[in-house]
Amino acid sequence: MEKVQVCKIVNASAGASGETILYTESAGRVLKNIKIQLRFPSGASDELRIRFLRGNRQISPESGYYAGDNIEYKMNLSEKLLSEDSLLVKYENTNTTEARKCYIFLEGDRE
Repeated sequence: MEKVQVCKIVNASAGASGETILYTESAGRVLKNIKIQLRFPSGASDELRIRFLRGNRQISPESGYYAGDNIEYKMNLSEKLLSEDSLLVKYENTNTTEARKCYIFLEGDRE
């Protein structure tokens, strides 16, 4: 088993929304015991909304979104990423004049 660690900064322009790939598992491999830390820096003002998806299905949070200001969320996902599955980040910046960002750290065990 090998440890996987990924860091991503989501920097959303004013009023922007979209999706970005956080991690895609290699062919023939499985990622399990997935842990995610999501950090919103001071000044984020609850204006950046974050959701995690596997394909089209939202997996964290179960409904709604994460948002915050100077706060960190820690999640343990029950999901496994199978061969060539991707974990996506869906974001929405509700501030129409300023960019907002957050930091995402993923850790898991690859078989």
